[in-house]
Amino acid sequence: MILEDLKILKEKKTLSVSELTSQIKNLLENNFFDVYVTGEISNLSKPISGHIYFTLKDENASIRCVLFKFQQRLINFDYNDGDKVIIRGRITVYEKRGEYQIIVDYIEPDGIGALYLKFEKLKRKLEKEGLFDKKYKKKIPEFPRKIGIITSPTGAAIRDILNILKRRFVNINIIIAPVKVQGEEAKFEIVEAINFFNLNFSDIDVIILARGGGSLEDLQPFNEEIVARAIFNSNIPIISAVGHETDFTIADFTADLRAPTPSAAAELVVKNKEDILLHLTNLEKQLISNMQKILNYNKQKFLNLEKRIYSKLVDLKNLKSKIQNYENKLISLIFNNFNNKKSQFLEINEHLKMQNPLLKIQNLRNQVNILMNNLENVYLNKIFSKKQKLKNLENSLRNLSPLNVLARGYSIVFKKNKVVNNINQINLDDKINVLLYKGNFGAKVIEIGGEK
Repeated sequence: MILEDLKILKEKKTLSVSELTSQIKNLLENNFFDVYVTGEISNLSKPISGHIYFTLKDENASIRCVLFKFQQRLINFDYNDGDKVIIRGRITVYEKRGEYQIIVDYIEPDGIGALYLKFEKLKRKLEKEGLFDKKYKKKIPEFPRKIGIITSPTGAAIRDILNILKRRFVNINIIIAPVKVQGEEAKFEIVEAINFFNLNFSDIDVIILARGGGSLEDLQPFNEEIVARAIFNSNIPIISAVGHETDFTIADFTADLRAPTPSAAAELVVKNKEDILLHLTNLEKQLISNMQKILNYNKQKFLNLEKRIYSKLVDLKNLKSKIQNYENKLISLIFNNFNNKKSQFLEINEHLKMQNPLLKIQNLRNQVNILMNNLENVYLNKIFSKKQKLKNLENSLRNLSPLNVLARGYSIVFKKNKVVNNINQINLDDKINVLLYKGNFGAKVIEIGGEK
C-alpha cells in the first residue's frame, strides 16, 4: 500500500509551497476583492509607521486586518479593542507566512452597516448612470448676485454661512428656503426647495445645500436617490456643503461642487470684497505696468520703425533721384530715337515719294514740259536766229541781188538760160535773152565788140 502511494505521488505533478500559496492568493484576491465583514476589534496596534493593525473576530473565527495610513482620512470615529465594527475591504495573502488578511478601505461602528450598504449600492447605481460625471457639472459663477440657501433655519450651518457672506460681501442678495435636514420628511422638503428655486427664482446664480456634521443616520436625507436626482436636474448650479470634511454623501457626488463644510461653501461662493478690491488694485497696477511695458515696447518699436522708415525714405529719395535720372535718360533716349526714327521715316517717305511711279511720271512730265519749253525756246531762238540770219542774208542777198544792179540800169544777158558775162560765150546771130530790172526781152547778136 505504501509503495502504491509512493508510485502515485511520483506520477502526480507536485507544487512548491510558493506555487501553491500563489494559486491560493490569486483565488482569494480574484473572488474576494470587495467584501463587507462585521466583527469585534482585538489586538489593535498603531506602530510608528502610521498603519493600523488589528484582528477582527467573532465567537468562532478571527482574521487579521490592516488599515493603511492614507485610508484613515476617511474614518471619522475612534475605535478601540472590543468595539463592534463593519469593515469594507479586500482579501489578500501574505505569502511569506502563508496567512491571509483583509486590507481595510473603510470602517464604521456596527449598527449602521445597512445604511452604508444602501449608500454604496445607490452610489454605484448613480455613478453608472452618469450622475457624477464631470461633463454634466455646471460652472459656479465667480461673482454671484443672488444666492439661494437650503438648510435648517435653526442650525449652526445657516448662522455660519450668513456671517461669512456678510463679512466677505455685504451686498449679496440671499434667499433662504428653510427645510428639515434630518428625519424621514427631510428628503421631500429638500427636493421641494430645489424645485421651488428653479421654478420661481430663475435669476438665482447658485444654491447652497447645507447642514452641519452628524452620524450616517443624521446625514441620510442627503443620501437619498430623489435628492440626488433633484440636484442633477436643477438648472441652477448647486454646492453641496453637508457635514464635516470627512463626511461624504450622495449629494456631494451629484452636486456641481462639493464644499467640505457650510462655512467653506460660503467662502467658495463669494469672494472677499477686500480681497477682490485688493486683487483689482493689483490687477490695475499690473495692467498699468503691462500697458507701460507695452507702450515702451511699442514706442521703441515705433522709434526703430521710424529710423527704418527714415532710412528707407533716404533710400527711396536716392532711388527716386536715380529713377528720375533714368527717366530723363529714357525720355531723351526715346525722344532722340523718335527723332531719328522720324527722320528715317521722312527720308523713307521722301524716298518712297520719289519712287512713286505717279511722282516719277509727274517729274518726267515736268521734265518733258521743261524740255519742251526749252526745245520750244531753242527752236524759237533758232528760228529767230535763222530768221534773223535769213533776214541778214536776205538783206545781204538783196544788197547783192542783180535786181538791185538792174535797178540802176544794168541788165543780164542769158544764152540758153546761162548768164553771158564774156563775149566769148556768144557769136553773131546768137539769140540771147536780156533781163532788165523790170521785165526781159529777146535779141539777136548783130555786133560783137572788144576782144573775143
